[in-house]
Amino acid sequence: MNFRWSLIGLVVLMVCGASVHAETQAERDARMKWWREARFGMFVHWGLYAIPAGQWDDKKWDRGGMEWIQKRANVPADVYADRLLPQFKPKQGFAAEWAELAKVAGCKYVVFTDKHHEGFALHDSKVTGFDAKDVTGRDLTKEIVEAVKKQGLRIGMYYSLWDWHHPDAYAGKGTNNPSVQTMEGRDPEKYLKFMHEQVDEIASNYGRVDVLWFDYSSKEVQGESWKANELLANLRKKQPGIIVNNRLYRSPEAGWHDDHHLEPYDSKHGDFTTPEQRIPPNGVPGVDWETCMTMNTTWGYSQHDHNWKTGQTLIRNLVDICSKGGNYLLNIGPMADGTVPPESVQLMYEIGAWMQMNGEAIYGTTASPFKQTFDWGRVTVKGDVLYLHVFDWPADKKISIPPLNNPMKSIAVLGDPTAKASLHPEVDKWVIQLPDEPVNTSATVIKLQLDGDVKVAGDTAPMVQPGADGTITLAAHDALTHGKMLRYEPQPHKNTVGYWVEADDYVEWNFQVDKPGEYEVIVYQGCGKGHGGSEAAVHIGGKTLNFTVEDTGGFQNFVERDLGTVNLSPGDQTLSIKPIRKAKLAVMDVRRVTLKRK
Repeated sequence: MNFRWSLIGLVVLMVCGASVHAETQAERDARMKWWREARFGMFVHWGLYAIPAGQWDDKKWDRGGMEWIQKRANVPADVYADRLLPQFKPKQGFAAEWAELAKVAGCKYVVFTDKHHEGFALHDSKVTGFDAKDVTGRDLTKEIVEAVKKQGLRIGMYYSLWDWHHPDAYAGKGTNNPSVQTMEGRDPEKYLKFMHEQVDEIASNYGRVDVLWFDYSSKEVQGESWKANELLANLRKKQPGIIVNNRLYRSPEAGWHDDHHLEPYDSKHGDFTTPEQRIPPNGVPGVDWETCMTMNTTWGYSQHDHNWKTGQTLIRNLVDICSKGGNYLLNIGPMADGTVPPESVQLMYEIGAWMQMNGEAIYGTTASPFKQTFDWGRVTVKGDVLYLHVFDWPADKKISIPPLNNPMKSIAVLGDPTAKASLHPEVDKWVIQLPDEPVNTSATVIKLQLDGDVKVAGDTAPMVQPGADGTITLAAHDALTHGKMLRYEPQPHKNTVGYWVEADDYVEWNFQVDKPGEYEVIVYQGCGKGHGGSEAAVHIGGKTLNFTVEDTGGFQNFVERDLGTVNLSPGDQTLSIKPIRKAKLAVMDVRRVTLKRK
């Protein structure tokens, strides 16, 4: 299989006789649209494991996932349930607090653990008594879903494929079951029936569900060990718009390698990949992906884990992930009664304050258009806007990016309309002069409003197409400059090929001719007062058109220069302008060349 591909549509199995509907790319894009634009979600790990809070009997753990306390302390399922169920007493209103916190932080969706590996379900399940309804008299999933939707957020549910409570669930085979490591006496078909019925309950009883986040598979137990095709078909029949992660599988094609790299990826295994506690250095090009991370070192609540990340780290993680084309699913681990730890609340408020100021540089953005990263920060893009997220304020207050083939309309500093930034193009880079001080020490965002979608200048000039009337317009931003100093200057008052101070520098355009014939060659040139008189030549279609540069009273005072005509044949063509003699300070500025068919 050739994995150098653009992402193909997810194969969706629809229960409709024996038919199979292959989702088109357009259908997939429509289904994924909200998720791709959201960029930031809140993960919630909460269950019975919040009660021991990182301690079982006299043994304490101060690092690592406390949602695994049953495994860490090697507690049999019956002992675990008997001890913790009587202590599970969620407070009223906890779900509203979660939803409000997600909203304040700027999250666009919430994913919570309906059932983790311990097997305890928060939803009202008719196939087990090991659920919140039977213990508390409350359908906690219903409370959470309603609270999240009330805040206008999307809702997702985490569902563990492993189950350390069910007597017929897979044991051994990489499932880390603390009670038993053998399948002797177990009937996995009974567990699969139970598991499929629980997923059906989730899909049937809570209105629209936006994400189902399965977790997770081993090499020995994956895919059809879960009857994954049937599971997904039934799920999508109930929830046709749902987005599902990749953890029904654990194989290279599903985004899993022993070294945790995420390529290659076959999208039939899920809608997105799920790097955990890490940010892929180069993102995952061509694949939807979401990094999930904790605020300290544990997913479930621990009273002993005080290894909290800083607000700056979390904000920069968010920016870094978005700059690489991914989503950030940031976890909170509420206490036993549903209260969110104050440290998590404070961190979410810090993120929210930054998002209030800079959210436009996150929501709906795509990955940086540049191949390289920058030591000063990261870049996101949204159509015709480039966002420069400056982490480390340079001593000279200057940062640079590769040049673009776009005119610039404006430059601004988000969050402070009085702060000034300016653009200074050089021959091989654009230099941005920053304000004296950062607006925010986590990340200050410089907004470059461009004319047209972002186009990074390459080693060859783009191919310019004729207009509807056959006229070919060779704009300055489509030019390829050669030499030491000549460059495209994108500022609104310039938008020109300029800084032509070296006689050996020259400019060229690539264009396509669709209609043969005679074309007028018109150069729009400007030249500073007292600096005219340079001689130059236009080379096109095997013909040379010489002209003398006119003094226009200013390098950005442009006039039309009709240089004559040339016969052009259909196909790809090149036009270049090369100086013959430089008279004064600079040869000229050129805003565009127009080729009009006579």
